[in-house]
Amino acid sequence: MRRSLLAGLVIAGAAGMGPDVTAGPLVERPIVIAHRGASGYLPEHTIEAYRLGIRQGADFIEPDLFLTRDRRLVALHDDTLNATTNIQEVAAAKGWTDRARIVGGRPLYYVFDFDLAEIRQLTARSRGTAGYSRPGNGFYDGSEPFKVTTFTEVLEIAYEHWRDTGHIVGVYPELKFTQALGPAAGIAYLTAMADALLAELADPRWDGLFERPEAVFIQSFIPAVLQYLRPKTALPLVALTFTLPDGSGFPPVPTCPATAEAAAALRAFADGIGVNAPAATEACIGTAQAAGLLVHVYTLTDDPAAYRLFFGRGVDGVFSNHPDIGVAVRNELFPVPEPATAALFGLALLGLAAARRVSA
Repeated sequence: MRRSLLAGLVIAGAAGMGPDVTAGPLVERPIVIAHRGASGYLPEHTIEAYRLGIRQGADFIEPDLFLTRDRRLVALHDDTLNATTNIQEVAAAKGWTDRARIVGGRPLYYVFDFDLAEIRQLTARSRGTAGYSRPGNGFYDGSEPFKVTTFTEVLEIAYEHWRDTGHIVGVYPELKFTQALGPAAGIAYLTAMADALLAELADPRWDGLFERPEAVFIQSFIPAVLQYLRPKTALPLVALTFTLPDGSGFPPVPTCPATAEAAAALRAFADGIGVNAPAATEACIGTAQAAGLLVHVYTLTDDPAAYRLFFGRGVDGVFSNHPDIGVAVRNELFPVPEPATAALFGLALLGLAAARRVSA
Protein backbone atom coordinates (compact mmCIF):
# COMPACT_ATOMS: atom_id res chain seq x y z
CA MET A 1 0.00 0.00 0.00
CA ARG A 2 2.75 2.47 0.97
CA ARG A 3 4.74 1.60 -2.14
CA SER A 4 1.82 2.35 -4.44
CA LEU A 5 1.07 5.67 -2.70
CA LEU A 6 4.60 7.07 -2.58
CA ALA A 7 4.88 9.08 -5.78
CA GLY A 8 1.21 9.94 -5.91
CA LEU A 9 1.01 11.43 -2.45
CA VAL A 10 3.99 13.72 -2.81
CA ILE A 11 3.18 14.86 -6.32
CA ALA A 12 -0.50 15.39 -5.51
CA GLY A 13 0.42 17.48 -2.49
CA ALA A 14 2.77 19.58 -4.58
CA ALA A 15 0.00 20.22 -7.10
CA GLY A 16 -2.20 21.71 -4.41
CA MET A 17 -4.36 18.61 -3.84
CA GLY A 18 -3.45 18.23 -0.16
CA PRO A 19 -7.01 18.17 1.28
CA ASP A 20 -7.92 15.21 -0.95
CA VAL A 21 -4.90 13.14 0.02
CA THR A 22 -5.32 10.30 2.49
CA ALA A 23 -3.23 10.79 5.61
CA GLY A 24 -0.15 8.58 5.81
CA PRO A 25 3.61 8.60 5.25
CA LEU A 26 4.61 10.37 2.07
CA VAL A 27 7.67 8.19 1.53
CA GLU A 28 8.15 4.47 1.23
CA ARG A 29 11.03 4.42 3.70
CA PRO A 30 11.72 7.15 6.30
CA ILE A 31 15.05 8.95 6.15
CA VAL A 32 17.63 9.35 8.91
CA ILE A 33 19.24 12.78 9.17
CA ALA A 34 22.60 13.10 10.94
CA HIS A 35 21.76 16.00 13.26
CA ARG A 36 24.74 18.36 13.25
CA GLY A 37 26.59 15.29 11.97
CA ALA A 38 26.95 12.29 14.27
CA SER A 39 26.90 14.74 17.17
CA GLY A 40 26.29 12.08 19.81
CA TYR A 41 29.77 10.73 19.13
CA LEU A 42 31.89 13.67 17.93
CA PRO A 43 31.70 17.46 18.42
CA GLU A 44 28.75 18.85 16.47
CA HIS A 45 29.17 20.46 13.06
CA THR A 46 32.74 19.29 12.58
CA ILE A 47 34.02 17.66 9.41
CA GLU A 48 34.71 14.53 11.41
CA ALA A 49 31.12 14.40 12.74
CA TYR A 50 29.65 14.77 9.24
CA ARG A 51 31.87 12.04 7.83
CA LEU A 52 31.01 9.73 10.69
CA GLY A 53 27.30 10.33 10.04
CA ILE A 54 27.79 9.25 6.44
CA ARG A 55 29.75 6.15 7.47
CA GLN A 56 26.94 5.26 9.86
CA GLY A 57 24.45 5.26 6.99
CA ALA A 58 22.63 8.58 7.37
CA ASP A 59 20.62 9.69 4.34
CA PHE A 60 21.28 13.39 5.01
CA ILE A 61 23.74 15.46 7.01
CA GLU A 62 22.45 18.61 8.69
CA PRO A 63 24.42 21.84 8.98
CA ASP A 64 22.98 24.80 10.90
CA LEU A 65 24.15 27.99 9.23
CA PHE A 66 25.17 31.52 10.18
CA LEU A 67 26.93 34.25 8.23
CA THR A 68 30.26 35.58 9.43
CA ARG A 69 31.09 39.30 9.39
CA ASP A 70 32.66 38.85 5.94
CA ARG A 71 29.55 37.02 4.71
CA ARG A 72 30.79 33.42 4.72
CA LEU A 73 28.47 30.59 5.69
CA VAL A 74 29.64 28.54 8.67
CA ALA A 75 28.10 25.50 10.33
CA LEU A 76 27.19 26.44 13.90
CA HIS A 77 24.03 25.92 15.90
CA ASP A 78 24.29 28.92 18.22
CA ASP A 79 24.52 32.55 17.14
CA THR A 80 27.36 32.86 19.65
CA LEU A 81 30.68 31.05 19.72
CA ASN A 82 30.65 30.52 23.47
CA ALA A 83 29.17 27.04 23.85
CA THR A 84 30.98 25.13 21.10
CA THR A 85 34.40 26.80 20.70
CA ASN A 86 37.23 28.06 22.90
CA ILE A 87 36.48 31.68 21.96
CA GLN A 88 36.88 33.05 25.47
CA GLU A 89 40.44 31.75 25.82
CA VAL A 90 41.40 32.86 22.31
CA ALA A 91 39.75 36.28 22.71
CA ALA A 92 41.74 36.90 25.86
CA ALA A 93 44.99 35.89 24.14
CA LYS A 94 44.39 37.90 20.95
CA GLY A 95 42.84 41.03 22.43
CA TRP A 96 39.35 40.36 21.08
CA THR A 97 37.55 40.83 24.38
CA ASP A 98 36.16 44.16 23.21
CA ARG A 99 34.09 42.21 20.64
CA ALA A 100 32.02 40.65 23.40
CA ARG A 101 28.44 41.84 23.90
CA ILE A 102 27.37 41.71 27.53
CA VAL A 103 24.03 39.92 27.85
CA GLY A 104 22.68 39.06 31.28
CA GLY A 105 26.04 39.89 32.78
CA ARG A 106 27.85 37.43 30.48
CA PRO A 107 30.27 38.28 27.66
CA LEU A 108 28.89 36.71 24.47
CA TYR A 109 30.82 36.49 21.23
CA TYR A 110 28.48 36.52 18.22
CA VAL A 111 29.35 34.79 14.95
CA PHE A 112 28.50 37.88 12.88
CA ASP A 113 31.09 39.97 14.75
CA PHE A 114 33.99 37.85 13.43
CA ASP A 115 35.50 37.15 10.01
CA LEU A 116 35.90 33.57 8.86
CA ALA A 117 39.70 33.71 9.15
CA GLU A 118 39.32 34.62 12.82
CA ILE A 119 36.76 31.90 13.52
CA ARG A 120 39.04 29.35 11.87
CA GLN A 121 41.60 30.05 14.59
CA LEU A 122 39.23 28.61 17.19
CA THR A 123 38.96 25.02 18.33
CA ALA A 124 35.50 23.50 18.00
CA ARG A 125 34.21 21.39 20.84
CA SER A 126 31.07 19.61 22.00
CA ARG A 127 28.57 21.42 24.17
CA GLY A 128 28.62 18.28 26.33
CA THR A 129 24.96 18.36 27.29
CA ALA A 130 22.67 15.33 27.36
CA GLY A 131 22.54 13.55 24.01
CA TYR A 132 25.78 15.14 22.74
CA SER A 133 29.32 13.82 22.66
CA ARG A 134 31.78 14.03 25.50
CA PRO A 135 35.55 13.41 25.49
CA GLY A 136 36.48 9.87 26.46
CA ASN A 137 33.43 8.28 24.84
CA GLY A 138 35.57 6.07 22.62
CA PHE A 139 35.48 8.43 19.63
CA TYR A 140 37.74 11.26 20.83
CA ASP A 141 39.66 12.28 23.95
CA GLY A 142 39.31 16.08 23.88
CA SER A 143 42.79 16.86 22.58
CA GLU A 144 41.87 16.82 18.88
CA PRO A 145 42.11 20.17 17.03
CA PHE A 146 38.58 20.20 15.60
CA LYS A 147 37.75 23.31 13.57
CA VAL A 148 34.57 25.23 12.76
CA THR A 149 33.32 23.97 9.40
CA THR A 150 32.26 26.10 6.45
CA PHE A 151 29.16 25.28 4.42
CA THR A 152 31.42 24.78 1.41
CA GLU A 153 33.25 22.04 3.30
CA VAL A 154 29.95 20.35 4.17
CA LEU A 155 29.02 20.31 0.49
CA GLU A 156 32.48 18.99 -0.39
CA ILE A 157 31.96 16.05 1.96
CA ALA A 158 28.62 15.13 0.38
CA TYR A 159 29.86 15.78 -3.17
CA GLU A 160 33.00 13.68 -2.75
CA HIS A 161 30.94 10.81 -1.37
CA TRP A 162 28.63 10.96 -4.39
CA ARG A 163 31.53 11.27 -6.83
CA ASP A 164 33.37 8.32 -5.29
CA THR A 165 30.41 5.97 -4.72
CA GLY A 166 27.53 7.15 -6.93
CA HIS A 167 25.38 7.25 -3.78
CA ILE A 168 23.72 10.50 -2.74
CA VAL A 169 23.90 11.59 0.88
CA GLY A 170 21.93 14.82 0.90
CA VAL A 171 22.45 18.03 2.84
CA TYR A 172 19.76 19.55 5.06
CA PRO A 173 20.86 23.12 5.90
CA GLU A 174 19.01 25.21 8.46
CA LEU A 175 18.96 28.99 8.14
CA LYS A 176 19.33 30.19 11.71
CA PHE A 177 17.82 33.31 13.22
CA THR A 178 19.46 35.61 15.75
CA GLN A 179 17.48 37.88 18.05
CA ALA A 180 20.62 39.88 18.80
CA LEU A 181 20.15 41.99 15.66
CA GLY A 182 16.53 42.98 16.23
CA PRO A 183 13.53 41.99 14.05
CA ALA A 184 14.22 43.99 10.87
CA ALA A 185 17.98 43.48 10.85
CA GLY A 186 17.48 39.83 11.79
CA ILE A 187 15.25 39.20 8.77
CA ALA A 188 17.70 41.04 6.50
CA TYR A 189 20.46 38.82 7.86
CA LEU A 190 18.32 35.73 7.15
CA THR A 191 17.56 36.72 3.57
CA ALA A 192 21.23 37.49 2.93
CA MET A 193 22.00 34.02 4.25
CA ALA A 194 19.33 32.52 1.99
CA ASP A 195 20.85 34.21 -1.07
CA ALA A 196 24.33 33.00 -0.11
CA LEU A 197 22.95 29.48 0.38
CA LEU A 198 21.33 29.33 -3.06
CA ALA A 199 24.47 30.70 -4.71
CA GLU A 200 26.61 28.06 -3.02
CA LEU A 201 24.25 25.21 -3.93
CA ALA A 202 24.28 26.33 -7.58
CA ASP A 203 28.08 26.56 -7.86
CA PRO A 204 29.15 24.68 -11.02
CA ARG A 205 31.81 22.80 -9.06
CA TRP A 206 29.06 20.51 -7.69
CA ASP A 207 27.98 19.33 -11.15
CA GLY A 208 24.34 20.11 -10.40
CA LEU A 209 24.15 17.69 -7.46
CA PHE A 210 22.74 20.24 -5.03
CA GLU A 211 20.13 21.49 -7.46
CA ARG A 212 18.50 18.04 -7.36
CA PRO A 213 15.50 17.88 -4.99
CA GLU A 214 16.49 14.49 -3.63
CA ALA A 215 19.84 15.93 -2.49
CA VAL A 216 18.76 19.01 -0.49
CA PHE A 217 16.16 20.10 2.05
CA ILE A 218 16.24 23.73 3.25
CA GLN A 219 14.78 24.39 6.69
CA SER A 220 14.08 27.27 9.03
CA PHE A 221 11.99 28.15 12.06
CA ILE A 222 11.19 31.52 10.50
CA PRO A 223 8.34 31.42 7.94
CA ALA A 224 9.42 34.74 6.40
CA VAL A 225 12.67 33.34 5.01
CA LEU A 226 10.95 30.27 3.57
CA GLN A 227 8.37 32.54 1.94
CA TYR A 228 11.26 34.57 0.57
CA LEU A 229 12.85 31.41 -0.84
CA ARG A 230 9.70 29.86 -2.28
CA PRO A 231 9.68 31.71 -5.63
CA LYS A 232 13.48 31.44 -5.89
CA THR A 233 13.93 27.66 -5.73
CA ALA A 234 12.21 24.38 -6.49
CA LEU A 235 14.20 22.63 -3.74
CA PRO A 236 11.99 21.26 -0.96
CA LEU A 237 11.50 23.64 1.98
CA VAL A 238 10.79 22.54 5.56
CA ALA A 239 9.08 24.73 8.15
CA LEU A 240 10.42 23.92 11.60
CA THR A 241 7.72 24.02 14.25
CA PHE A 242 7.87 24.07 18.01
CA THR A 243 5.13 23.25 20.47
CA LEU A 244 5.53 23.19 24.25
CA PRO A 245 4.03 20.35 26.32
CA ASP A 246 1.13 22.61 27.34
CA GLY A 247 0.24 23.14 23.68
CA SER A 248 1.61 26.66 23.37
CA GLY A 249 4.09 27.71 20.72
CA PHE A 250 7.17 29.85 20.63
CA PRO A 251 6.48 32.90 18.44
CA PRO A 252 7.22 33.54 15.65
CA VAL A 253 7.64 29.80 15.12
CA PRO A 254 4.46 28.05 13.90
CA THR A 255 3.24 25.21 16.07
CA CYS A 256 2.66 21.67 14.85
CA PRO A 257 -0.59 21.98 12.85
CA ALA A 258 -3.65 20.84 14.80
CA THR A 259 -6.16 21.63 12.06
CA ALA A 260 -6.39 21.19 8.31
CA GLU A 261 -6.42 24.97 7.96
CA ALA A 262 -3.16 25.33 9.89
CA ALA A 263 -1.54 22.60 7.80
CA ALA A 264 -2.74 24.24 4.58
CA ALA A 265 -1.23 27.56 5.67
CA LEU A 266 2.16 25.88 6.06
CA ARG A 267 1.71 23.96 2.81
CA ALA A 268 1.38 27.27 0.98
CA PHE A 269 5.13 27.82 1.27
CA ALA A 270 6.63 24.58 2.61
CA ASP A 271 6.91 20.98 1.46
CA GLY A 272 7.39 19.56 4.92
CA ILE A 273 7.55 20.33 8.62
CA GLY A 274 10.10 19.55 11.29
CA VAL A 275 8.39 18.78 14.60
CA ASN A 276 9.94 18.59 18.05
CA ALA A 277 9.48 15.07 19.42
CA PRO A 278 7.13 15.89 22.34
CA ALA A 279 4.72 17.55 19.90
CA ALA A 280 4.85 14.83 17.23
CA THR A 281 1.57 13.18 18.13
CA GLU A 282 -0.31 10.91 15.77
CA ALA A 283 -2.89 13.67 15.27
CA CYS A 284 -0.23 16.24 14.36
CA ILE A 285 1.53 13.87 11.99
CA GLY A 286 -1.69 12.80 10.32
CA THR A 287 -2.98 16.34 9.88
CA ALA A 288 0.27 17.46 8.26
CA GLN A 289 0.56 14.47 5.96
CA ALA A 290 -3.08 14.81 4.88
CA ALA A 291 -2.14 18.27 3.60
CA GLY A 292 0.80 16.82 1.66
CA LEU A 293 3.48 17.87 4.15
CA LEU A 294 6.42 15.59 4.86
CA VAL A 295 6.95 15.18 8.61
CA HIS A 296 10.47 14.97 10.08
CA VAL A 297 10.89 14.70 13.86
CA TYR A 298 13.72 16.18 15.94
CA THR A 299 15.85 15.25 17.86
CA LEU A 300 16.36 11.58 18.75
CA THR A 301 19.48 10.27 20.46
CA ASP A 302 20.55 6.80 21.61
CA ASP A 303 17.23 5.23 22.67
CA PRO A 304 16.08 2.67 20.08
CA ALA A 305 12.57 2.74 21.58
CA ALA A 306 12.15 6.38 20.54
CA TYR A 307 12.90 5.52 16.92
CA ARG A 308 10.43 2.65 17.03
CA LEU A 309 7.79 4.97 18.45
CA PHE A 310 8.06 7.60 15.74
CA PHE A 311 8.61 5.21 12.87
CA GLY A 312 5.49 3.45 14.13
CA ARG A 313 3.59 6.74 13.97
CA GLY A 314 4.45 6.98 10.30
CA VAL A 315 6.90 9.89 10.20
CA ASP A 316 8.81 10.51 6.98
CA GLY A 317 12.16 11.03 8.70
CA VAL A 318 14.00 11.64 11.97
CA PHE A 319 16.87 13.87 13.03
CA SER A 320 19.36 11.80 14.99
CA ASN A 321 22.46 12.54 17.06
CA HIS A 322 23.26 8.81 16.83
CA PRO A 323 22.61 7.94 13.17
CA ASP A 324 23.82 4.35 13.48
CA ILE A 325 21.02 3.62 15.96
CA GLY A 326 18.41 5.33 13.82
CA VAL A 327 19.59 3.53 10.70
CA ALA A 328 19.61 0.14 12.44
CA VAL A 329 16.03 0.51 13.68
CA ARG A 330 14.84 1.94 10.35
CA ASN A 331 16.45 -0.91 8.41
CA GLU A 332 14.87 -3.47 10.71
CA LEU A 333 11.39 -1.98 10.30
CA PHE A 334 11.82 -0.98 6.64
CA PRO A 335 14.18 -3.43 4.89
CA VAL A 336 16.36 -2.05 2.12
CA PRO A 337 14.14 -1.82 -0.96
CA GLU A 338 14.92 -2.95 -4.45
CA PRO A 339 16.69 -0.27 -6.51
CA ALA A 340 13.54 0.53 -8.47
CA THR A 341 11.63 1.16 -5.26
CA ALA A 342 14.40 3.24 -3.75
CA ALA A 343 14.29 5.46 -6.82
CA LEU A 344 10.64 6.33 -6.17
CA PHE A 345 11.55 8.83 -3.46
CA GLY A 346 13.75 10.73 -5.87
CA LEU A 347 11.09 10.59 -8.56
CA ALA A 348 8.47 11.87 -6.16
CA LEU A 349 10.62 14.83 -5.15
CA LEU A 350 11.33 15.53 -8.80
CA GLY A 351 7.58 15.65 -9.32
CA LEU A 352 7.26 18.01 -6.38
CA ALA A 353 9.94 20.26 -7.84
CA ALA A 354 8.25 20.24 -11.25
CA ALA A 355 4.96 21.26 -9.70
CA ARG A 356 6.73 24.07 -7.85
CA ARG A 357 8.25 25.34 -11.10
CA VAL A 358 4.85 25.29 -12.80
CA SER A 359 3.36 27.19 -9.86
CA ALA A 360 6.16 29.76 -9.97
